[in-house]
Amino acid sequence: MVYVSIGAMILLLIGMLVIKKTMASSPMLQPLLFLCVAAELGLVIFVFYKQLSGDGSGSGAIDRASRREEVKAIVVGKYLKEKAGGKKTVIVCNFGIKDTKLGKAFLEAFKKNYGEVTEVELRENPDGGAGEGVPLRDVEDALKEHKDAELIVFYGSTLPQDYRRLNTGKASYFLFESGAASVAQIKRDIDSGKIIGIVIGQANPPKSSEKVEKDDKEAFDKRYILVDKDNIASHAQNFKE
Repeated sequence: MVYVSIGAMILLLIGMLVIKKTMASSPMLQPLLFLCVAAELGLVIFVFYKQLSGDGSGSGAIDRASRREEVKAIVVGKYLKEKAGGKKTVIVCNFGIKDTKLGKAFLEAFKKNYGEVTEVELRENPDGGAGEGVPLRDVEDALKEHKDAELIVFYGSTLPQDYRRLNTGKASYFLFESGAASVAQIKRDIDSGKIIGIVIGQANPPKSSEKVEKDDKEAFDKRYILVDKDNIASHAQNFKE
């Protein structure tokens, strides 16, 4: 459909050029020119929208981004099910993420591959300073009714800089991002077992414009690395400040 629209745009453009050249001798063609301009603009908007959102085949930017979130959730969900399955688990999310296509893709895939979880959202307008990330109190507020959590998954940029001050008892953490926290401290907490693991990016991932592979593990391994206590020594360079 997109290619048909592009073809129509080219034909309309040619038609507009022809009309413009003959308008001096045929002023009555002016309304037709305006109609062609409107149609051309409509097709441009349509093509742009389809390229952004896709048609469900994985070709659009949002489709590809959703697929990348899905493969992270699948691989990590399976990993955590093996490592921490059956534990009372809470996922900390940014405000409104559950209402986005990317957030839905991630959460649905994570639940399917890990099991039952409780989702908590941070406040809408965090007031942390520049570079400080999410304020500690916002995370504490989100978790205050979940003191019995045994595993806390931080999805997105939700890990506060001073996360070690969180009163989460003996709960262990899994991170999808380091947020504003010290990566050196994260490494120490992975070594100690407080943090089960973290997802980091590959040094040379495929371009975001490339279609994401159908095989979940292949798609994940090309873009991300799941770092835990077993392999952190091999990736120590990623945790230097």
